Amino acid sequence: MSVTRPIRLFYLLYISKPQTDRLIYRAIDRSRIASIVELGVGKAQRALRMIEVASRHVPPGQVSYVGVDLFEDRSLGDAAGTGISLKAAYRLLRSRGARARLLPGDPDSALARAANHLAKADLLVVSSGLPVASLARAWYYLPRILHAKSHVFVEKTAGPSGQTTIYRLSLDQVHLLATKAARLRRAA
Repeated sequence: MSVTRPIRLFYLLYISKPQTDRLIYRAIDRSRIASIVELGVGKAQRALRMIEVASRHVPPGQVSYVGVDLFEDRSLGDAAGTGISLKAAYRLLRSRGARARLLPGDPDSALARAANHLAKADLLVVSSGLPVASLARAWYYLPRILHAKSHVFVEKTAGPSGQTTIYRLSLDQVHLLATKAARLRRAA
């Protein structure tokens, strides 16, 4: 084992920026997470770091990452207008040895196509900046891809400074959001 690996892990868990992501990295390390779903890939920086931490306990080839993002279609809903292309994201994630599956589209349409075919996820991360209406409907599919020990983290951007926070949702809260999403679907 390389001497730098424990130092790098310490950096990710306790010193890395943005500070809010440290909660996710610690959950991955503590729970030995191997299956990750992220709604909103952005520039894939957090995805690479999550895979890196997960690879500490699981061989990199057994780390599964599913990313849902608008990719090239950002003009439809990404307020920041920043991110990575589908091709570049796939190359980058595969270079780290993870089994990467990328689903282009907004959360609702991408999960409608793939939720029944996704394996149970140990970790779900919902990024800020996703189209609000699509995310509200997408909660309908999320209980299908979670299990009793899954961790769910939601990132929110608030205030005039654009400060982000991350909070954890219980599975009961996820099921409540799924129920609300089902009502939205029936009303539409």
